[in-house]
Amino acid sequence: MNLIHAFPVNCEKEDDHGVKIPFWSGSKRFPRSIDYNLEDPLQFAFLFNTANLYAVMYNLPPVRNPEEFKLILIDAGIRPPEFQVDKKLMSKVQNEVKEEESKHPAAAGAEATAEKKEHVKPQLDESDEQRLVTLLKTLELVDRKILRPLVKAQFEKDDDKNFHIDFITACSNMRAWNYHIPIATRHKCKMIAGKIIPAVATTTAMITGLVSMELYKLVLGLPIDKFCNSNINLAVSDFKLFEPCGPKGAKEAYDPIEMEVVIPVPPGWTCWDKIIIKGDLTVQEFLMAFTEKHHECRFVSLFIRGDKSSFWLDYPITENQKATVKKNINRKITQIYVERFGEFLEGRDYLRIVGSVQNKNGQTVSVPEVLFYFK
Repeated sequence: MNLIHAFPVNCEKEDDHGVKIPFWSGSKRFPRSIDYNLEDPLQFAFLFNTANLYAVMYNLPPVRNPEEFKLILIDAGIRPPEFQVDKKLMSKVQNEVKEEESKHPAAAGAEATAEKKEHVKPQLDESDEQRLVTLLKTLELVDRKILRPLVKAQFEKDDDKNFHIDFITACSNMRAWNYHIPIATRHKCKMIAGKIIPAVATTTAMITGLVSMELYKLVLGLPIDKFCNSNINLAVSDFKLFEPCGPKGAKEAYDPIEMEVVIPVPPGWTCWDKIIIKGDLTVQEFLMAFTEKHHECRFVSLFIRGDKSSFWLDYPITENQKATVKKNINRKITQIYVERFGEFLEGRDYLRIVGSVQNKNGQTVSVPEVLFYFK
């Protein structure tokens, strides 16, 4: 319901060319919310199996008769609470979608590198603090002598009386209904769930162990010749460990974003390479620092990664572009960021800068990722 309020069915967005198109299009399906109704088989299956799983966990006898369970629910007079818009959640979702939709094509077309999640210490507002104090006082009054340990559930797909597969089927089908996806049979859900545990217990566990060993080597500071790549085939017990090879180097190639052939500078740079520029610099200072640091190359357009509009252009054309260049050339990049995105998250000390780059001969080039450390 919050998602529907944040992005109504007739909501629109702009594509990369500024043309308005429906927000709910392509892979995005407009969701629907369900109304409480015990006669709906999907809802009833979810309530029946969830409640019985909790009963087993609390060491209570489950109610296996669906009709008896329905009477218990009716007698309890259960009604869902009236929906209230969660403004904080809506704002968070809208900002996430806005950032996702505003990815600039130049950034999207660059060598894929995983965005690092910032580890931010959560900030509590006054209401959170008060609730926490109240909760702690309430917990202190609990008589711990009457508490009993919960019964841990061991997943078993072949026991039709333990509610496990029925619960998984009910949950997945409710979610599918929300997004107009065809629901699955219990048998199909059982087959899929049955494959997960063996996969986790074999291949996933093995890969986790191998990667962990390499991390130990990294922490111990061992030389590069001690690290290993692995090629494993569990089906025939074939295990090969060999010297790791580096990532592929950039080559001269046609770039669909630049619409021309670009050459790598330096030749063969890889995703391991970074161009690091430090200091809380103005746009002009940043441009000079980049040219000085990276083989006399120069930016001809500048974007903050995640923003679809440039904050500086070498050759502005429209009046709006000319005004933006004139306004920003002597401003600090951090000021421009705050103006467009809001205050920096706690602990954030760098930005990813993208844009078109030329060498000293005016040829368009590709360069490693540019990290601008302003702290």
